[in-house]
Amino acid sequence: MEAWVTKFDFAWSWMGLGIAMVFFVLLFFTDLLRSDLNKPRWQDAGWFAWVAAPMYMLHQFEEYALYYDVKTLHHPFADMICQKIGYGPYPECPIPVQHYWLVNIILWFMAMLGAWKFYKTNPMVALAPYGLILANGLLHIGGWLSSGNSIYYYVSGGTMTSIALFIPVTILMIRACLKWKVMSGWAITATLVAGLIGHLILFGAYASLDAGGVVALYTFDFLAMTSPLLLAWIASKWLLKPKNSSTATANKNIAARDTRH
Repeated sequence: MEAWVTKFDFAWSWMGLGIAMVFFVLLFFTDLLRSDLNKPRWQDAGWFAWVAAPMYMLHQFEEYALYYDVKTLHHPFADMICQKIGYGPYPECPIPVQHYWLVNIILWFMAMLGAWKFYKTNPMVALAPYGLILANGLLHIGGWLSSGNSIYYYVSGGTMTSIALFIPVTILMIRACLKWKVMSGWAITATLVAGLIGHLILFGAYASLDAGGVVALYTFDFLAMTSPLLLAWIASKWLLKPKNSSTATANKNIAARDTRH
């Protein structure tokens, strides 16, 4: 079992890279993941919903795979997290390496589920992962700027994709939503805040380890990655107008007019 854990700990971020490459071919060289062929990709909010998962996979590859230590068979980035929250580096750190797989792989599935199942009915849910993306990107960039380290240093892992992808793509997504009235400004804000709350819950996962052990840690991991979609869905009940509300109103007016005649 231990040998399998070690192998998968090395492999999962490479698996993500492979999946991301397939997604990027579909995103940029086919129309399969576009929701409106009358708009350019960069103005299609439904297309951005599909971008979230592979973009995060590239980010995770930078965080973990690029700096993997083949001598010690572990990720220095995980050591850094352990030290920041008061534990020593591995093998002394009590955070199981499965935690990193769980958090990231659940995020892949949540982002893909949102894009596939919810964009046409609820764009707030479909785009909720961008709150996690924005929060994580700003955290990486702020940490790098305050540390004085090189952007290529393992502690800064994730900063390059944050600068090149996370921030600009989030801005383009917001622009597309506002330009085509996919969501109001308040709805976009609530969508991003839902992801931010998920990121805060993830911080709580580390605190839960001492109190409840690995079961509590894994429970918080699951809540952190699923809560953005759930919170966005709840907020959408107040902030998202039914897409066909104006059409329905027009039809009612026509029906009433016909009845009078």
